[in-house]
Amino acid sequence: MTPEQMTPTEKDYSLSQWVLQSVPALGLFVVIAGVVVHVAAGVGRAEVVRAGLVIFTIQTSAVILMFWARQFWQRTADLRLGFFLSGVYLIALVPVLEHYAARWGLVAPQNTLRDAVIITFITFGCLLLSWWRWHRKARRPVAPDNLRSISLIDAEERALPEDRARGS
Repeated sequence: MTPEQMTPTEKDYSLSQWVLQSVPALGLFVVIAGVVVHVAAGVGRAEVVRAGLVIFTIQTSAVILMFWARQFWQRTADLRLGFFLSGVYLIALVPVLEHYAARWGLVAPQNTLRDAVIITFITFGCLLLSWWRWHRKARRPVAPDNLRSISLIDAEERALPEDRARGS
């Protein structure tokens, strides 16, 4: 969907509307996940609350940053900032999730560091690639010569008789 196809209510979100639309759902998800981990894995409430606050902060930061990425896309139709911020979000979230999963005994501790490093390097490589592509000049598609000549012929046919006489 291009910015021109969007309705005004979709296009003109304020930051507060954007945050109020998604952050309560994130909070509910974190609370439900915390209750499940507390009951199923027997993790203490204080530990679950601390982890929940860290994860909620990372996710809320991602929502706020994506608001500006969306505004950038609306101005330029360029998705690279959104992809870049998604990678930053993954680099922030994956090690935190791996840390708590290993700490609570949900995954084997010997594999978590290796897995986190592999995922982080892959994500970081994609971020560098997108950043490198970001600084290259955008290439605009050029209409083929036959389309360009058709549009010139159409413009000449639509011109007023006095414009044709002047040659402009």
